[in-house]
Amino acid sequence: MESTETNPNPGASAADDINPILREALEEGRPRYFRASGGAARGKSGRRDTERFADELMTLQECAQIIGERLEMHAIAFGVLYDGEETIAFRFDPNSNPSSPELVGGLVNRRMPMRELLAGLNHFLYES
Repeated sequence: MESTETNPNPGASAADDINPILREALEEGRPRYFRASGGAARGKSGRRDTERFADELMTLQECAQIIGERLEMHAIAFGVLYDGEETIAFRFDPNSNPSSPELVGGLVNRRMPMRELLAGLNHFLYES
């Protein structure tokens, strides 16, 4: 679905409309963190970035589920995906209700070491 947002400043470029948190994260190669539960994702880097994360999360969770079933592990606690120069990850919140689990996730515009991104997810999980 295409957005129909208008630019209040006609002289500004599309880059000027970008969420300031997203702009800073992209410039510095820092992860953007999100929470997801009940089919909805929440993030601070803008609606488009959050929707993009939600789409990536669905794919990553499906892959994790297939791998878990094949390895007879059933539930997968976390997953990390490297896609070109991007890294996407999720981690289930162990304190959430098992019948309606919550998770945290991250999306970053560079190849980031798995351990570093998972440490960031843990920090995000327990700070909020």
